[in-house]
Amino acid sequence: MRKFIIAVLVLIIGFSSTVLAQNYVMDFDGIDDYVRIPNHPSYSFGTDDFTVSFWFLKRDNDRGHALTFNGLTGNNLCFDFDDEDLTGGVNIWVYWMGTGNPYILTPIDYSDGTWHHLTFTRAGNLLTLYVDGIIVGQDTYTGSFSCGGDLLVGWSNSYFTYSFYWDGKIDEIEIWNVAVDQTTIQSWMNQPLSTAHPYWSNLVGYYQFNEGSGQTVLDSSPNANHGQLGGLSNPDGQDPNWGLSDNPLPVQLSSFTAVQTAENLAQINWITQSESNLIGYNVYRNNTDSEQTLLQINPNLIEGTNTTQEQTYSFTDANVNFEQTYYYWLESVEADGNADLFGPISITLETPSVNELPTVTVLNSAYPNPFNPSTIISFDVKESETGHLSIFNAKGQKLFGRDFTSGNHTYTWNADEYGSGIYMYRFKTDSYSETKRMIMMK
Repeated sequence: MRKFIIAVLVLIIGFSSTVLAQNYVMDFDGIDDYVRIPNHPSYSFGTDDFTVSFWFLKRDNDRGHALTFNGLTGNNLCFDFDDEDLTGGVNIWVYWMGTGNPYILTPIDYSDGTWHHLTFTRAGNLLTLYVDGIIVGQDTYTGSFSCGGDLLVGWSNSYFTYSFYWDGKIDEIEIWNVAVDQTTIQSWMNQPLSTAHPYWSNLVGYYQFNEGSGQTVLDSSPNANHGQLGGLSNPDGQDPNWGLSDNPLPVQLSSFTAVQTAENLAQINWITQSESNLIGYNVYRNNTDSEQTLLQINPNLIEGTNTTQEQTYSFTDANVNFEQTYYYWLESVEADGNADLFGPISITLETPSVNELPTVTVLNSAYPNPFNPSTIISFDVKESETGHLSIFNAKGQKLFGRDFTSGNHTYTWNADEYGSGIYMYRFKTDSYSETKRMIMMK
């Protein structure tokens, strides 16, 4: 797959292998596993607009409940997402308590052992069910969704007198207090949420299931309404398993640029918003925008981090000349051996003008800060001075030191071998000394 970018764009990279994934999903055995999320006022929608969405995988055609919003009292059902045999085949359907006990039933059997994305919205009196971003059913409803009980994932204890457990996987549960439109559903269903989402301020529940261990599932929305595996605070037989993700959420690359450094080299920078199922990156160069004769310029694979947090990467091309235009491509290498190529971006290195040396020595703030795994430290050294840049850990142990002569400088510090925490960086000359703080967040 090829994607071509002439300027700085938002890019989406899709991955499918699970060998190196650091994202997780919740895996239910279909017998007695479930997740319990406590009642929260934001989940009792009344007659207001709302949206619920999640990824699901169903392994068999037995009945099972994926997500159940319980009612205000007892075991009354508010509404739930069920896998039900009503028409001779097992389908995903939405059932809610109201006049006539209405429901929306899909025309397609989704119990195929593959991932699907489900979204349910209320916009006024119109209820809409989407699967994989496509409308599969609609109904009208004037009543209230007066939820008030616990939210159950993988089980319903409130439908008649039976218990129906989910046999499969569930991931990325999102709850909104607004009806998300179809265009936004389609453009965001294949990526983790970020503040760039047009309805970010309306998010009231977000369960990514990325903890990977323990009894707690975290709510990444502002409500922080965290849930629990099974019925006990300690591990028991009703706990689902943390499974490595094979959900087709992509790596999101939000920036890909080339800049001329103070040392007059070409620095290739890219930022990812999330990564999964990724081994790493390669950087390619050519003197034209043709892919036919690309030259790989990184001697070793640039290792990916596989995280849902923003990551900044940088590679410096030192084999460049002034007044020459260079084109660069970024290749993402997947764990299953597949690779995607992005680019080109271009840069023309300008012959530096004869500038006066800095008149003062100054240490600037590192960027980005916080960072993972690298950050850029810039500083100026005035004429006739030599300075020394040092980096220390929180215990005062020196991790890096190097001298720099007069001029404008940048130094990229890669802290991949170190852990999260606070680090100090100091620049010192005969006439100047300054120490600043930076934070590594893995």
